[in-house]
Amino acid sequence: MQVVGLDFAQEMLDDAEARQASQAFGIHKQNANIDWVQGDAMQLPFPDCSFDAATMGYGLRNVPDVLQALKVSMAALGTESPPILSPVILPAIHTMT
Repeated sequence: MQVVGLDFAQEMLDDAEARQASQAFGIHKQNANIDWVQGDAMQLPFPDCSFDAATMGYGLRNVPDVLQALKVSMAALGTESPPILSPVILPAIHTMT
């Protein structure tokens, strides 16, 4: 399995990589295929249909256009893969519709 972690801030990616290297949370660097990528959720640096699954915890609260970020995420997933969203963001999405 290949995993990609994306964040806008390089500092957050550096922290994630350091946590992985220190084997925090039971993630062993030698056993994990994790790529840490700096990027913008509004313009993902991946082609359409690149992923089988996606999860976004608090990322949506930090984008200027939630619906656009969801649209871009859905394109990266393709049509057969549903996104997994944190319940924290669902009330904000509900008020937009």
